[in-house]
Amino acid sequence: WTIILGLSIIGALAVAPQAHAQTETDARQMFEEGNTHLQRAMRLRGSAQARELRNALNLYHQSLRVTRARSVLFNIAVCYEMLRRYRDAFAYYSEYLRIEDLSDDDRQSAESRVTNLRPHVALVEVTTDPPGATIYVDRRDLSPQGVSPITVATAPGTRRIIAELEGHDPAETNVESAIGETHSIALT
Repeated sequence: WTIILGLSIIGALAVAPQAHAQTETDARQMFEEGNTHLQRAMRLRGSAQARELRNALNLYHQSLRVTRARSVLFNIAVCYEMLRRYRDAFAYYSEYLRIEDLSDDDRQSAESRVTNLRPHVALVEVTTDPPGATIYVDRRDLSPQGVSPITVATAPGTRRIIAELEGHDPAETNVESAIGETHSIALT
């Protein structure tokens, strides 16, 4: 497994998983502590590994509340992948891949991981005319998946895809999604 460790963790302050990042320094410390848990998880198996991955995720998500750092996005995806939470892993790798200035090696590594996840997730490729609509799956009161064009991992079954763009009427459609399949829809 490849993880992004960022700066050296030597001398880093330990931060309790329940703490909340408020500054970039706090976010960096939480990221580094998350890396410690992720490294431990990679040496463990079973429930001990899952516990370390959940601890890492808690710290990474706290860090992400301050800044959406690429290294945090990638490591969250790795944790979710190791926990076999493939939809979540796909979402975070996808957000990571939307970063424009990734190195060729970093982009290739993440693209390879996304390719390996595809058999484990139900995917819906969403385009809109015009592009740039905010995309929701099933309900507007849930977090948006991103903006179109976008490929989203969904739970299998009938899913309602909703697109909203300021100045336009909302558009929505149902799609039948299945693990290992990709369905394309266009909303106008």
